[in-house]
Amino acid sequence: MKLALWLTAILVCASAMAQTKGTYLESRTCSVYVGACHFNGEYDTAGREAALAWKFDTGRFAGRAAAAIVVSDANLAEGTARKSWLYFERTGDADADEAFGRELSAQFSNVLGKSVVVSHQPVRYSDDGEVVKVSVGDKGQIVSLDVSRVTKPCCPMPHEVWYQPLATIDSVSVGLANQNRCSVQELALSWQRPLENSAFIGEFRY
Repeated sequence: MKLALWLTAILVCASAMAQTKGTYLESRTCSVYVGACHFNGEYDTAGREAALAWKFDTGRFAGRAAAAIVVSDANLAEGTARKSWLYFERTGDADADEAFGRELSAQFSNVLGKSVVVSHQPVRYSDDGEVVKVSVGDKGQIVSLDVSRVTKPCCPMPHEVWYQPLATIDSVSVGLANQNRCSVQELALSWQRPLENSAFIGEFRY
């Protein structure tokens, strides 16, 4: 009996160690928590782009971070075809880097869409429990996010959460994007939308 319990404990511990989990951040080009008029005014003209980031805490890729820019011809809530540019830094191990790219594309294919371009750029991800900061590229010239785990009234109407995160995540909270900036000259893609309740923060696991 003791042996069976001991083996069960080992299996449970091994399963927990093998599980991949971490923090997910998503910031869209529209407010996700706001009044009804503001939401309706943005739905058809904004929300077609989002900057995403993952920080892996456990599993095979623990300690690594990745980010993505996702775009569509319509508001991302419509579920129309998406294009994505996936960013992560090289480690010097080509096989490990290729495996990391495959893992991201496979596990988050519903978010990234079928057209995914991988680019090796520095990705910095920090989280002090109150503010999550993400930068892509040298000095954050591609993506720069600064998101607080708070919200700020943006209009006088009662606020509601009008969207769901693009990824399946746990412990979801809405965040205030103090900074939400993207600039990719070769894609003619650029936005800067500070001080909006445009972000989701949560935990991913698989």
